[in-house]
Amino acid sequence: MKIFTDASFDEKKGVAGIGLYIMRGAQNETVSHWIKTDDNNYAELWAVYQASILAHGKDCIIYTDSQAVLMYVNGQENTEKIRTTEQYIRHKQMQFMAYKIRKLSPHIEWTKGHCKYYQENALGNQLADTLSKQGRAKYYRAQKDEESLNSKIFKRELVLS
Repeated sequence: MKIFTDASFDEKKGVAGIGLYIMRGAQNETVSHWIKTDDNNYAELWAVYQASILAHGKDCIIYTDSQAVLMYVNGQENTEKIRTTEQYIRHKQMQFMAYKIRKLSPHIEWTKGHCKYYQENALGNQLADTLSKQGRAKYYRAQKDEESLNSKIFKRELVLS
């Protein structure tokens, strides 16, 4: 089994789409959803964590195009850039998520992101990227539906007043 992971981050909205493309021989599955976050690397790590849960106890390779994820999971993260309290808190959150991933003992490999389709693993990575964007779109739809519902409730209250 192979699982390709990716995240698509919208800094303005503080949301990231998560995409997993799961290859099980002739059967392929997809997962796309969103999380609230203020950091793309955390979203990438979250995607790998979700894949690790799905792969736990199975012969599986998890692919990521995020070198930051690999550094955290391998305990080689760069702490020289930590300057603010917010950065320190995010760093500790990333370390904790990496610890949770290590506890699941996944086999994680890096794959080049956004490359040509004829390169090895390029299609799986591109599909995970597309799924992450689809996950982010689910957030936008949910927000739009909530706004529409709130607008209808407000209009109804005005009519009843």
